[in-house]
Amino acid sequence: MDVKDFGRHETLYAVSGNTSVIVAVGEGGTVLTSTSGATWTARTSKTTSDLHGIAWSGTIFVAAGNGSAIVTSTTELPGQAVP
Repeated sequence: MDVKDFGRHETLYAVSGNTSVIVAVGEGGTVLTSTSGATWTARTSKTTSDLHGIAWSGTIFVAAGNGSAIVTSTTELPGQAVP
């Protein structure tokens, strides 16, 4: 999937979700969130590494990518975006 509507062109590699939010991650540290799947919000992550996977643990989202990049919802994504 390509992201074209956020002012840049990035490839998404993985999607995960829980009962409240869907999170997609991808190229250049791209993180998008949605509560419906129809409308998405670009979020800022603290990495520019490609993120290739994301999982919901039951309490936090964890995304992993190139160069040992790890992004979690409790430390690097806005709290209101990912419960």
